Parts: sequence; structure tokens; C-alpha cells
Amino acid sequence: MKSIFISFILLLFTLLAQAQFPYRIVLDEIEIEGLPGMHSFAYAQHEGKWIIIGGRLDGLHARQPFAAFPASSNNTSIFLIDVANRTFKTKSLGSLPQALQEQLQATNMNFTQSGKHLILIGGYAFAASLGNHITFPNLAVVDIPGLIAAIETDAPILPYFRQIRDEKFAVNGGQLGQIEDKHLLVGGHRFNGRYNPMGGNSFSQTYTEAIISFKLDLKGTELRYHDYEVTKDAVHLHRRDYNLVPFMFDRSTPGYLLSSGVFQKQADLPFLYPVEILSDSYTPREDFNQYLSNYHGPKVGLYQEAENQMHALFFGGISQYYYQGNEMVKDDAVPFVKTISRVTRNSDGAYTEYRMDTEMPALNTASAEFIINPRLPQTPHKVLLLDQVAEETIILGHILGGIESPSLNPFAMNQTQTTSASAKIYTVKLVKDTPTRVEPLDGRNPYTLTLYPNPAKDLMTLQFNLELPVPVYFMISNMEGKIVQQGPLRNIAKGLNNLDIPITSLKGGQAYVITLVFNNRFSVSKRFSKGY
Repeated sequence: MKSIFISFILLLFTLLAQAQFPYRIVLDEIEIEGLPGMHSFAYAQHEGKWIIIGGRLDGLHARQPFAAFPASSNNTSIFLIDVANRTFKTKSLGSLPQALQEQLQATNMNFTQSGKHLILIGGYAFAASLGNHITFPNLAVVDIPGLIAAIETDAPILPYFRQIRDEKFAVNGGQLGQIEDKHLLVGGHRFNGRYNPMGGNSFSQTYTEAIISFKLDLKGTELRYHDYEVTKDAVHLHRRDYNLVPFMFDRSTPGYLLSSGVFQKQADLPFLYPVEILSDSYTPREDFNQYLSNYHGPKVGLYQEAENQMHALFFGGISQYYYQGNEMVKDDAVPFVKTISRVTRNSDGAYTEYRMDTEMPALNTASAEFIINPRLPQTPHKVLLLDQVAEETIILGHILGGIESPSLNPFAMNQTQTTSASAKIYTVKLVKDTPTRVEPLDGRNPYTLTLYPNPAKDLMTLQFNLELPVPVYFMISNMEGKIVQQGPLRNIAKGLNNLDIPITSLKGGQAYVITLVFNNRFSVSKRFSKGY
């Protein structure tokens, strides 16, 4: 008994140490007179000034195809914001060539700042040259210091832009990262035509279902890319409008966390489990569900090297789960939320999610951006290094823009006209303090899967246990990441299930992965081989 008690105490201290985050979050609102609301834009910063390109000046897109994404609300200006002095200037895109103008007013471009350059890929908007809404097949690079100087002196801005056309870059709603000299374009889709929530023939849509890596030569006058590679996974990478958080997976391994995103293959609901992304590999973390942030919004990554702990903070946005008082509510309409949450990866690789005791003041941060404080110590891919900051109060950065809504579900209630683009700016601070006791959410995956025989020839048996009967959907994918067989499982029962599925259509002598999705909430994948 004594040894059990000691083990329990050690476990308790371990859990407390893992949960330790001795900070509270403080938000201070900043007003810049005359600054319009904006969201879904790209940004870069240099010497305390922000460049904003693209995005939208209206609220949430309408349900009706004829009213969704009107060109009149495209952002047709470049904004130069001096947040310290609370001033801004604008420069029209009108002097630029049409192909450049059209891409630079797009929404949901994939972007990253690489040194003094802003890299922009794709984006979606009305293209006057084609008379249609399209995803632009372009990559553009912006010289940030040069552009800032030109706007400040009212000089021509064209010399500070370069653009190439390539169908490979027709992507919007993904995210662009960089590890050393390799760029990673993760997820997203190609969407052409008029948005229509009921489907129909008003648009075409293709998810990339991939991590696209390439290197970019920025030294010459002409843009060139090389070492282009595509890693497909139609099961785990079928995502857009998610958060890509810069991460450190240990003291020497930079990467990103692909957090949530939409939509699942079998249901119009967010993914809940994240995917770890390194320079040359990725790992779905189906053992952990993140509940409190499911859509693109402000986020920041913080690393504590001494404890080898990585933290990601998420600020409001849109989520399938939120809190009413101390009760977590599940809402499949996926509402706007005020929740500020933290996901921590401990030194053993395990993830835990926490609801912070501070909330956003309003429902206004969906498709907003977090602009980090450039004076803080950080990795090249913008993870802030907490251990190297001695101050008791840390200015992490600022939240800019977003979609502002007076209600939780304006889209489901056909009230998108009540929403607007937010002009709010928040200074985000971490204040060292004795933390309020924060209970972790239970993000553990309760399901397991056993396959037999393995290899299998004509039939394979799936064995899993259910406390209650729930819908179960299966997908079989090959090693190229393509789904070759899928559908709902039949004859599901409470307790131990042993279900046979035919695999005669699969090629013999090859490896496959089967994924089961339980109740549109938990996912389990297993590898198997098809015999001859």
C-alpha cells in the first residue's frame, strides 16, 4: 500500500508540473481612428510597422451564391499600419498589372514572411479578367522594406512585387510555413465559381489533401522554385481554414502543429485531432482531441526549453465546443466563440488542452491574425522562447481584425448581414502570476482497433469495443495517400464488435491503412497488408 501511495503522489506532482503555466492573459484594446475592419488577409511586419494585403472588408460570406464574396468588398488597398503611433496609410492596387491586382485583393491567401520578403500563394476572389470567382494560380513575393518606403513617400510600388503563374499554386484556405530553406504549403483547396452551401453546379472544389514542399530562389530578378514535392493523404490532410501553429517538438526539432480545420470526409464537421508536421514527415495524433478551437483565428506558439514544453494559445474564433459557465457545450452548427484556450505538449509528447480564465471581449476573432512582438526572442519560424524573457509582464503581440458577429450562429440562422469586419486591435500580454486552477479537458481517444488476419486476403476482421452503438465510418487508403475504399460500417452493436469487410478489390502484396471514425469525433488508423 505504501508503494501505491508514493506512486500516486509522484503521479500527482507530475500532473501538476505538466499543467503549470504561471501566467494570466491580459487584453488591452487599441483604437486607430479611421481604420476599416478587415479579415482573412495576409500580413508582414518590419521595424514596428505592419503591411496588410488582401482579405475582405465585409463580414461573414452570405449563404446565397449571388451575394457571397462580392467584389465590392475585396480589399483593393495595401494598408501600412504603425501600431505604436496609432496611424495608418493606404496605397491603391490600381497602379499594378491586372494579374497582380487580382491576386493581391484575394481572401485566404497562403502566406508567410521570410526575412524581408512576404510570400503569397493563391487566394480566392472575383477575377474581372475571367468574369468569375477563382482560386488564383499565382505565387507572389513582396519586398517589405521597399514597399513600406514607397508607401511612406507615395512612390511607385510595382518594383517591390514579383509574381509567377503556375497551376501548382492555385490553393486557398491552406497555410504556408517555412523550416530553414524549405517552404511547406499545408492543406487548402482549389475553389472556382460562386459559393453555394447546397452544392449544385455553381462551383468546383478540389482539396489538395497534401503537404507541398518547395524551395524558392529569391536572389534573382525572376522568381524560381525547385525541389517541389507533394505528400498526399486524403484522410488526415483533407483540411482547410485551420490553424498552423509554429512548434518545437524538442529542443532541436522545429515544425508545425496542424490544428483542427474543416471538413471531415463523412460529415460537415471539424477535425478534432491535430497533425504534427516536421520538415520531411508528418504524424497524425489521433490519440488526442482538441475541442476549443476549430477554425482559422489568432494563435501563437510558446516554448519553455527548460521543461521541454510547448504551448499553443488560441484566441476565440469558431469552434464546435464552447463553454456556458462551467459547462462545455457541443454545437454542431460550429458557432463563433470567445474562448481563449491553451494546448500544451509535454516533454513526453503527450498533449493536454486547457480553457483559460480570460475570454475575448466579443465574438470577433474568426479569421483574425496574431502579429507577434518582433522584439521577443524567437526561433526562425516564429516560436516565442519564454525561458529567455525575464520580464514579469510580456507583450506577446497583437490581434488584428477578424469577423465580428452579434450572435453565435449567424450563418446557420441566415443572418450573415448582421456580421461585419472588425477594426479591433488587441495588445496581448502574459502576466506572471499564481495561475487560477485550470482543469484540463479530457482529450483522450477511448477507442482501439485490432485487425486480423494481417496480412489478409479476401476478408479482414475489424475488432473494436463500444460502450454504446455509434456511427462508424471506414476509409482504406494506399501508400500514395489515396482512398481506395470507404463507407459506413453496418450491424454496429454495443460491446465487442467483430466485423468482416471484403478487400478483394485491393491489390495483393501491398500495404494499406484503414481508418475508423467513431461518431464523427474520434479517429483510429491501423496499417495492414493485402496478401495474394
